[in-house]
Amino acid sequence: MRKQFYIFSGLLGLAIWAFLQSYFAYYFFYVEQSQLFLLSKAYWIEKASKMGGVCEWCAEAWVQFFAYPYLGALIVAFIVFASACLTGAWLRRVSGSGYVAFGGWLPALALCWASLDFNYNEAGNMAYLLCVGMAWGYTYVKPWVGRVLVGVLCIGLLSWMGGAAFAPLAVMLFFYEIGQKGRGEWRISFVYLFIALAIGYGFYRMGWSNSFGDSFLPIRYYMPKLDVPSVVYAAWWMVLVLTLLGCLVGKWNWMLKGWKRTSVWITECLLLIWIAYWGVSKYGDWKTLAYMKLDYYSRTEQWDKIIQDCEGRLTNYLYMTLLSRALAEEGRLADDLFCFDIRSEKGLGVPWNRTEALSVLLSDLFYTCGNTSLSQRMAFEGDVSAHGSHNVRMIQRLVKTNLILGAYPVADKYLRLLEQSPVYREWAEAQRPFLYNDEKVEADAELGLRRALLPSPADTSQMITSGNEFVMALINPIQANPEKAQTAFQYLAGYFLLAKDMGRFVSLMDEYRGTHALPTLPVRYQEALIVAFENDSTKWNAYGVHPEVVARYKDFKRQILANRGSGSAANLLRRSYGETYWFYVMFN
Repeated sequence: MRKQFYIFSGLLGLAIWAFLQSYFAYYFFYVEQSQLFLLSKAYWIEKASKMGGVCEWCAEAWVQFFAYPYLGALIVAFIVFASACLTGAWLRRVSGSGYVAFGGWLPALALCWASLDFNYNEAGNMAYLLCVGMAWGYTYVKPWVGRVLVGVLCIGLLSWMGGAAFAPLAVMLFFYEIGQKGRGEWRISFVYLFIALAIGYGFYRMGWSNSFGDSFLPIRYYMPKLDVPSVVYAAWWMVLVLTLLGCLVGKWNWMLKGWKRTSVWITECLLLIWIAYWGVSKYGDWKTLAYMKLDYYSRTEQWDKIIQDCEGRLTNYLYMTLLSRALAEEGRLADDLFCFDIRSEKGLGVPWNRTEALSVLLSDLFYTCGNTSLSQRMAFEGDVSAHGSHNVRMIQRLVKTNLILGAYPVADKYLRLLEQSPVYREWAEAQRPFLYNDEKVEADAELGLRRALLPSPADTSQMITSGNEFVMALINPIQANPEKAQTAFQYLAGYFLLAKDMGRFVSLMDEYRGTHALPTLPVRYQEALIVAFENDSTKWNAYGVHPEVVARYKDFKRQILANRGSGSAANLLRRSYGETYWFYVMFN
């Protein structure tokens, strides 16, 4: 039966890896950027000096490899596989039955779903592995006195390494001793419960838990101040229930044969299917996963893939903001803004709500627009609100913004931080030549352009941060250097058009038409000028609206009049005029 268990576990582990890679590949990229792992003595001491810090350190060590394709799904699948095997081995020891061992997959699958909760800390999985591994090893200590000493040592050690995981370990060892047949030493096992209570009280008195009861719960493996979902508790409750049942089977020598064996097997399979179904319905949030995919494309500058994935109807402003940035980076924002389903000015820049996700998104947006100071502010906000110790993506942004601003000592501080990361050390070393080298910064296509857009290029240490008002954030780089602020200009013009603010749009055209910021009028701007001066066609010629645009507008107007009162007018006109500003004004 042991051979069948490992074959079953291996096949199920491969199936989980394939499932995670197929549907959650971009989730792992998203999680990794919020937890910067530092391979340094100081960082190890910082983590190891607090309860549960060792498991946190180990979890961050493996999460850093989520940055590489396929490894995120592979690591989580392996952790789930290892959890199932260790739990199965433990259940086999306490029950003496190979069929009970298959139940080890129940808590393991719960751990899999917990790993797919963005607010969950992978330290919980590491603590679970240590807990079950210690319990399994404990059963091989034969002298009862030595076994008690080992049990006490394991509980104390796990309280330091894994935090609250010591509590289920104490209960598991207690159940094991109770289940031993023909031995009178089981009473001494109560010492495990007393020690667990003492450790929990110590946690509470030292301020490591909010209450005495919280000391025994896995809430430390979840984002503070958030409601902990049931899936975080599930694996721990399951392993305790399975341990109790296994001990009963072993103590009373229940022979799992015939219909009993079949019943156990069917029950375990049905529970596995139910947990799998529940997890898919709970964590199969395809909208969020789609956003994580677009976010990865944005991080890796795969603009064409963002544009391709955003064709058709868009369901929220996050998608629209990412799409707008992709169009801007490709130089297509002015021409193609209305070719996509961007239904509001919020689609250019979603309002900030102080969360890590939106801070990262807006830092990217303002970096593209050339407002380096505001991009830096959002990067700092995104870093301090990170789930882990740092948001590595925002640390990289802070390196670049400080290079642009000429704040070289600050940039050097962040580079030294990244150089402690095995994954990002090479990137950090590649940025060092820019330190204290104004000529190299100004010659760089990315950094030099943004330095030219600073309010005072002669004084790169000057930091002028715009407020939260989106329009002012776009105006700053335009006023600093209109010749090189085409992206910010396209954002600003697009904002006025989406807001249907024709007054400010016309003023913008009057101020910059014929300059480096606006050497020619894009077709969408010409369409907007027709709307602005619908009753004064002489203005069309004055602004240089092309005759073909005028002719198309007249045809559009004729079809509008012909379909007046028709509920299907929008659908009838979408195919021919869906990308025009007139269609947006009329039907949005």
